[in-house]
This record gives sequence, C-alpha cells and structure tokens, in this order.
Amino acid sequence: MALTMYYATIIFGGILGIITQSLIKINAINSRVETATFKSVLRMYFQKDFINLCISLVAVIIYAYVSNEFLYIDMEGKNKDFFKSFSMIGDIIGYYQSFFKTVSVGVGYCANSIIMATLGRTEKWLKTQQ
Repeated sequence: MALTMYYATIIFGGILGIITQSLIKINAINSRVETATFKSVLRMYFQKDFINLCISLVAVIIYAYVSNEFLYIDMEGKNKDFFKSFSMIGDIIGYYQSFFKTVSVGVGYCANSIIMATLGRTEKWLKTQQ
C-alpha cells in the first residue's frame, strides 16, 4: 500500500508540473498572438498538442516506474561502504529521498517543456491563421 502511495504522489506531482508548464505556455502564446483569446488558445493547445501532453505523461510514468530504485536504497544497510566510497552519490540519493515530491513536479514540468519546445504546433498554427 505504501508503494502505491509513492507512485500516486509522484504521478500527481508530475501531472501538476505538466499543468503548470502548459498554463505558462498557453499564457505566453496568448500574449504573442494578438488575435487569440485565452479560450481559443486553450482549445487549440489541446487539439494540436494533445500527443505532446500524452508523451509528457508517459515520461512521468516512466519516471515513477524507475524512481523506486532511488527511494528504497538502504543507506545504512549493506551498501553503506559502497556509498561511502562515492559520497556525492549518497548525498544526492539522500537529497532525492527527502524531496521526491518536488522532484516529480520538476520532472513533469521539464518533460513537457522539452517536448513542447521541440514538437509544439499551437503557436505556429495560430500565427498562420492571422
């Protein structure tokens, strides 16, 4: 049950990151395209860039799938000597374990940002409609 809550928290945080980045992008498009309203940009964003949003969601789900490798590393157990020899890795993993909710929001935001920067079509389409 606890593992399911970690996955749900990570996916929820990733979705929050995707929504945050999407709203920022929609607002930026709305301010750059003079004839568009927020509603029209939002509708076109979901029509033209729906596949990109799905790819971002898949990236968050993949992140949730591999995150248990970082969340459940036993820092005090038998791997203690291994992490002492690589102290920076141990520090990063400890930091990650402390802030995995924040990191999951960042992963969602960054995944959507990268995908929208490379595959975004809404602004191009709205500019050609003028």
